[in-house]
Amino acid sequence: MQDNYFLFNDNMKKKKSMKRITLLLMYIIVSIAVGYAQKGHFSTGANLGYALYSPERHSVAAAVDVRYNILSTLRLSPSFTYVIKNNNLQTWYAAMDVHYLFNLTDLVTLYPIGGITFSNWDSEDPTGILIPERRHDGTWWSLNIGAGAETRLSDHFSVGLDIKYNTIEETLFLMRVAYHF
Repeated sequence: MQDNYFLFNDNMKKKKSMKRITLLLMYIIVSIAVGYAQKGHFSTGANLGYALYSPERHSVAAAVDVRYNILSTLRLSPSFTYVIKNNNLQTWYAAMDVHYLFNLTDLVTLYPIGGITFSNWDSEDPTGILIPERRHDGTWWSLNIGAGAETRLSDHFSVGLDIKYNTIEETLFLMRVAYHF
């Protein structure tokens, strides 16, 4: 009988510990959600622009992104960009950029861009004659550098322009419309 009491007591302690851990995790998740939803610190946007590989190779690009201010002057910006097929070449990018914010006024912000990109290239030119730098289709890692500007239209909407160059020798010009939470 004594052994069952200790077994029962141990199970009760484990259940209490699990409840505490569960409550702590719920608190952390709710805190993060509230932090993301704070006014002016979190936005999501749609981008439309142009991808320029060389004077002969270019195409329309569409992207979606999320931006989150870690600090008042530092922002993370994960994004996904799809470059529409043109001249037998199409690609997509998943990027993680960092913006250092220079607030010129309450409405206008300028920022340099730095980041890393994972891209997938698909061409119908396996010989490399049309695209000599891309002899094979596949995935590529690259670094991004660039600059951007954003203008707040209201508490919840903004427009902007980003220009990014990546180390696979492509330049992206993207216009952005965003909703701020």
